Amino acid sequence: MHRVLPLVLTVLVAWGLPSAVRACSCVRPPPPLAAAEKADVVFEGRAGAPTTEGMRIRTTFEVSRTFKGNTGIYVDVLTMSSSAACGRRYVPGETYLVYAYQSNGSLADNLCSRTRRSSEAVVDFEVLGGGLAPEGLPEDDETPSNVEAPRIVPTAATPPPVQPERRGCAASVAGLPHTREPLLMSVLFLLGVASYRRRAYRGRGISPPRRPHVARTVRNPTARQ
Repeated sequence: MHRVLPLVLTVLVAWGLPSAVRACSCVRPPPPLAAAEKADVVFEGRAGAPTTEGMRIRTTFEVSRTFKGNTGIYVDVLTMSSSAACGRRYVPGETYLVYAYQSNGSLADNLCSRTRRSSEAVVDFEVLGGGLAPEGLPEDDETPSNVEAPRIVPTAATPPPVQPERRGCAASVAGLPHTREPLLMSVLFLLGVASYRRRAYRGRGISPPRRPHVARTVRNPTARQ
């Protein structure tokens, strides 16, 4: 009995391994148009780092263009974590053409779909065409042809110089502040001298000299000389 038990266990393990390997059984994927009709969303994007969520793996793609369905710039795709359950592996940084389907409100993919690397999807791109940019992708910084360019307000022109007149300068004296300064300084100087002289005479107790009175003789125009 003890000799038979190891033999039975070996047979069971040998029988069980091929069963696990053959758990994901897929037929050959259909051609591009048939695969696109069967899928819910078809897009091309670059795979990010995967994250494990229980028995599934979530991979975020940066979408470059879409061929079916509406996606944003970033979209998550779920797949089973086990290859025996047809889980697919994406290499981070690689660009893929993904044929995804809806599963419980999320996009999913597996080994049985036509998903492949972009470098291996030349035939698919020839059939599917150029695709469309994903929603939310910023547009090029180009000025539309129907938008009027901003108007440039011209600066005020410099007035032409005033031609001087023959009898003098046309420029006003008020416009030349340097002509006022000598006159003002002269007036202040004279006032200062007069004030100083008055203080000097008052300090000595004498009155300042006055100008002599000149008597004027009015001549009679009718008088004879």
